[in-house]
Amino acid sequence: MARRATSSSSAISAVARCWKNEQQFQWVTNWTNTAGNHSFKWGADFRYAQNLRVASADSRTGSFVFFNSRTQGPTGGGLGLATFLLGDVSSFSRFASKISDAGERQKRWFFYGQDTFRVTRKLILNYGLRWEIYFPQSVTGKGAGGWLDLGTGLVNVAGFGDVNLQGNVKNNFTNFAPRLGIAYEATPKTVIRMGYGRSFDIGVFGSIFGHTATQNLPVLVAQQVSPPLNTANVFTLSHGPTAPPFITVPSSGQFMLPNQVRASALHESSGYPQWTLGTSPYNTKSPRRCRWQWAM
Repeated sequence: MARRATSSSSAISAVARCWKNEQQFQWVTNWTNTAGNHSFKWGADFRYAQNLRVASADSRTGSFVFFNSRTQGPTGGGLGLATFLLGDVSSFSRFASKISDAGERQKRWFFYGQDTFRVTRKLILNYGLRWEIYFPQSVTGKGAGGWLDLGTGLVNVAGFGDVNLQGNVKNNFTNFAPRLGIAYEATPKTVIRMGYGRSFDIGVFGSIFGHTATQNLPVLVAQQVSPPLNTANVFTLSHGPTAPPFITVPSSGQFMLPNQVRASALHESSGYPQWTLGTSPYNTKSPRRCRWQWAM
């Protein structure tokens, strides 16, 4: 006789809220000069970004999970509700913080130059180069951010020891973005267009700005308590969870990431390069895209 196995779990958590304030100041200048069959354009774009985010992606009061495996029998089964009624918490997570004014700052400078060249009556070339500089983000003060080093497991805290407000991250001046476009009138009714371009951006959720500095210890504790086995519990409702493991930052500005704490790390991953780790000091590396286009 066939036997069907099912599994279930129950979870309890409060609605998470997030307080965020982000603004950017910008100054732009563009210039154009026409000379013969050439139309030259160049310009600059200077930006200064500010961000303050008091995160609650996880509940501040805690998210409680109750596994069915805690109450299953020799042949399986079990109910998450039954685990809850026993008061056995299978997994627990929450956010906790003592600092609510830790923000990020970043300068962004862009320069470009291009030329539209009418080679013949039927052929037009457009070529140019853009240079983008994303300065390493800085935090708003001593102890207002922590950078996790995946190579050592150490958290480097801003303003302590020899760690500066940029986490000792150095700038990268190699973000060059070339552009090339060709338009050719093959017949009075047919135009062939081809183009190539490279671009950079700041990514999302802390690729090179925000989150990954101020959403770590010593600013934020992302507590995550998991059982060694699915049939075990991490604590009972009658006793409650352990206190969030806040850290007293040593004078060196470095400490090991505690157990049962999640952290965000700036790293280089496939398809979405972010920061270069493994060497000291670190270097910024922005997300990059290359595009080709052909149309007729």
